[in-house]
Order: sequence, then C-alpha cells, then structure tokens
Amino acid sequence: MTSIWYPIIFVGILTFLTRLSFIVLSDMIKLHPRVRSAFRYIPIAVLSAIIFPELVQNHDAQILFYFPRIFAGLFAILIAWRTRNIILTITGGMLVLYIMQYLFILR
Repeated sequence: MTSIWYPIIFVGILTFLTRLSFIVLSDMIKLHPRVRSAFRYIPIAVLSAIIFPELVQNHDAQILFYFPRIFAGLFAILIAWRTRNIILTITGGMLVLYIMQYLFILR
C-alpha cells in the first residue's frame, strides 16, 4: 500500500467518528425543546439554499429568472405538496424542465 492511502484512510475514519459522535451523544445531551424543534428545519433550509439559485439563474446567458426552471420548480413544489412522494416529485420536475427547455429552444 502506497503512502498516499494512509492519510486518506485516516481522514475517512476521523470523518466517520466525528459524524458518529453526534448520533451516539444525541441521547445524552438534553436540548431545550425550542432548539430541538429548530433542528427540524435545517434540512429544508440547506436544500433551499442549494436549489433556489439553480432555479432562478441560467448559467449560459447569465440572466435572472430563467422561466423554464422556475416553472419546473413550481410544478415540483405542487407535486411534492399533493403527493409527498420524493421520486414522483423529482421525476415530474425533471420531465417538466426538459419539456419546457425543448419548447423554449425551438422558438
């Protein structure tokens, strides 16, 4: 085994133990109910911060509010709200995005 693998394995184990510590210690640490309820919103806040810029900006033309992406995003939000099915939401949003991009390219 070459010497490059030792730091890679070490960092991998260190990352695993760091993440495992939050799972193991979560039952031992008593959090205030407001803090615990605020933690429920972290995943949606992170996903929104990642997805929102991709919806409103076209990287080719550098224009704001690219209509096909916004329409597909709104359609995906509607699907998620009505069905609560993540696979259907992703598939429907991507399908609408591809259709809208195809229609906008032809014009």
